[in-house]
Amino acid sequence: MTLKFSLSLGAGLLALGIASAQAQEPLKIGVVSVLTGPAAALGQQVRDGFQLAVDQNGGKLGGVPVQITVIDDELKPDVAVGKVKAYVESAKADSSSARCFRTSSARSPSPSSTPVPS
Repeated sequence: MTLKFSLSLGAGLLALGIASAQAQEPLKIGVVSVLTGPAAALGQQVRDGFQLAVDQNGGKLGGVPVQITVIDDELKPDVAVGKVKAYVESAKADSSSARCFRTSSARSPSPSSTPVPS
């Protein structure tokens, strides 16, 4: 496992733990993937796979209801950063994940720089 993946996984699990301690409000997760252009087929598989996992678990992850928002990064790091920042700020997102291509290195803000709701 890479360090970046381990940190992302840890942040996601922390968010799940925090959410399960609170009332069963949906955990807001942004899935960042390329949905347009030549690499769209791969990004669509990422989106569909994540949604399938949630659907097979009754709309929950770790027993916590989730609300998924899919964000098209257009395979452009600057676009990905802008869209993720806007999503985190507007939706008060608990987590965001970018797993595909070069835009994953541009993911922002990092879990350590985003305040955890209390």
